[in-house]
Amino acid sequence: MYRKPHQHRGRYFNLHGESLKTRFKELLKTIFLLAKHFIIRPERHDKKAAHAAWHTTPAFVERSLQPHVTWLGHASFLIQVDNKNILTDPVFNEIARVTPRYVDSIVAPHHLPQIDAVVISHNHRDHLDETTVLALKDRVGHWFVPVGDKAWLVKRGITRVTEMTWWEKATVGDIVLHFLPAHHWSGRHIIDMNESLWGSWMIQAPQKTIYFAGDTAYGEHFTLIGKAFSVIEMALMPIGPNEPYTMRETHVSAHEAVQGFLDLGAQCFVPMHWGTFKLGADTFDMPIDQLRVAWDVYAKQLIQKELIVLKHGESIVQDDLTLRRPLDFVSSEKSREIT
Repeated sequence: MYRKPHQHRGRYFNLHGESLKTRFKELLKTIFLLAKHFIIRPERHDKKAAHAAWHTTPAFVERSLQPHVTWLGHASFLIQVDNKNILTDPVFNEIARVTPRYVDSIVAPHHLPQIDAVVISHNHRDHLDETTVLALKDRVGHWFVPVGDKAWLVKRGITRVTEMTWWEKATVGDIVLHFLPAHHWSGRHIIDMNESLWGSWMIQAPQKTIYFAGDTAYGEHFTLIGKAFSVIEMALMPIGPNEPYTMRETHVSAHEAVQGFLDLGAQCFVPMHWGTFKLGADTFDMPIDQLRVAWDVYAKQLIQKELIVLKHGESIVQDDLTLRRPLDFVSSEKSREIT
């Protein structure tokens, strides 16, 4: 049941038979399709309108016994539960000219409460950012990273680091952190492609169990994880980029994200990995529009499920009985105005 990562000649792969040559060819094809797209159909994007529609000033608390989950943009969440503060894939600035921010960062590291743990899904620059890491250096109790990434942090003076492989677990107080499979790849540069692992995380607290999918394509790992955890109250799921089609090799589309959510058997879907950076050929609002369509397509299977779409900086606050943040989709009219 517990699928282990496949390793060959010091590099990791999603499947037996997958090769570095195949991954490199897929990457080149994606780059070619993106270049073609931007030449033929350049996006006219109103950053000011996007920021106004999808930005809010976060209201942090120092500690919270009950779950208090704040979206900080892209795959960055501050998860506060059981009086512990856990940060996922923190990236609070620009990462590259070719992937500009749609919505400006809503937080500076020194505005955050003290962080007990950071969990990293993989080492791509939009998930492991050097500037953000150095700014958080003295504010984090411990870092949990995939196998192969510890040396990068140690080189930057961060020594409280634990490397993990799939299905391993660690504890932060009464919270159990499970490092779980994903279908993706890694690399800070082309030459170090797949030298470190990638994955997803389950944050299992006494009050609630929260799944952080990281960055992933659709695959059997969602079903395996769903079988391993009988209750998953909340799933933080990527919903883009959706285009070009080659992105599907390493990223879920919005439709696939909903199917993965159903495979998990989770109760509440919170979308991420959209609307922060220009990734793929998606327009700003394509992932959310596609998510709306997918939610309608799977409506019969989702009757007992909940979908919560957060703005950058917005929080979900849970008590023992109810979720106190209603579903609030941006209107189609407003959505069209910001692309």
